[in-house]
Amino acid sequence: MVASSVWRDWVICTAAGCFLFVAGSLAPLLALPLMLVYPCPALLFSYERGARRALSSGLVVSMILLLLLPPFYPAMYFFTFWVSGTLIGAIARRVEGHGDLLLAGVVVSLACKVAVAMASARLTGINILMPDAAEMERVLIALGGSGLYSLPGGGAFSHVEDIRDTVNFMIMLMPFSMLIFSSIEVLVCCFLSSRIHMRRGGEPFFSLPPFGSWSLPRNILIALVVGFICDRVSAGRPDLYMVRQVGANLSAASRTLFIIQGLAVAYHFMENAGLPRFLRIILVLFAPLLSPMGDVCAIVGIVDIGFDLRKRMRRKPQ
Repeated sequence: MVASSVWRDWVICTAAGCFLFVAGSLAPLLALPLMLVYPCPALLFSYERGARRALSSGLVVSMILLLLLPPFYPAMYFFTFWVSGTLIGAIARRVEGHGDLLLAGVVVSLACKVAVAMASARLTGINILMPDAAEMERVLIALGGSGLYSLPGGGAFSHVEDIRDTVNFMIMLMPFSMLIFSSIEVLVCCFLSSRIHMRRGGEPFFSLPPFGSWSLPRNILIALVVGFICDRVSAGRPDLYMVRQVGANLSAASRTLFIIQGLAVAYHFMENAGLPRFLRIILVLFAPLLSPMGDVCAIVGIVDIGFDLRKRMRRKPQ
């Protein structure tokens, strides 16, 4: 009976892995959202049935995909997403702290992606961690079409310079982009896998505290200070590009965390004020998209990390 149940789960896991990747390949608009859940089947199966069975399922998925796609894509899918999902599932069996699981999962996800990127660079000569800036510029200029060159005066030249600056900035923040993607990927996969496991009769192995109670560690301030120092040291020094990149990525990461902390504070006070949950979620989702509001949230986050505004506001007046 147990062997039959394991075999059934193995078939379901294999079918789900094939379906997700094929759907992402055939529907480009769905590719990015589906990439966030690619590791889910491996993570859940590894947690419930063991890492070796999950890896065997992933190998079969890759062999099936070889019949439909060039070899590069199944290999990338297996090592980037399936292996990371399997390892995160194995870690979830041993780690009890939800924060520890999230941190370990992000490290595993990043390690798999960097390893695949380095292997791909050696085999194909294409380094996705350092894409060709000139090629990216040509693509963006081509998307602008003839309207770009119809701009009056020096408008076209200025627009091209803006595109060049944007491309260089995107390349500089590539590590930050990978960190953000891996964090969201692990968060979504752990949450969904835990919920599915609970629906199947098990105990949830991952959950998040109420958003209004989120509080990040104070040592994030160190990343902000180091990022600022790197930025100042490398200013006007092309030979210190690596220092500048470290500073830019640390600043971007710390600012993002401060915004999250500030939004948690705002959510807490909106909840205490009795605002409907739907309205709170809408405000939290759209506030960071407005540049002034993002800056305000970051400042609130910094202040809260230093002074714990929620705790102070909860104190009864003397």
